[in-house]
Amino acid sequence: MGADQDAIEVGASIGIRADRSLTYGRGRARAAYAASSRLTSAFRAAPAGVTPDGVGFDQQDRTAARD
Repeated sequence: MGADQDAIEVGASIGIRADRSLTYGRGRARAAYAASSRLTSAFRAAPAGVTPDGVGFDQQDRTAARD
């Protein structure tokens, strides 16, 4: 996650998948952290040792996090 930057581009440069990166605008931290909480819950619900491939930020998360 990154405020006022291209979190997808920065994340990709360090090996983080685009669907697991989220850019958010000033004043949109609450929406960004709510999306992050949902993502974390999905990971925690997965069986031990399994990384769910379909879990990531979606377009609804990205729209809510924009200014």
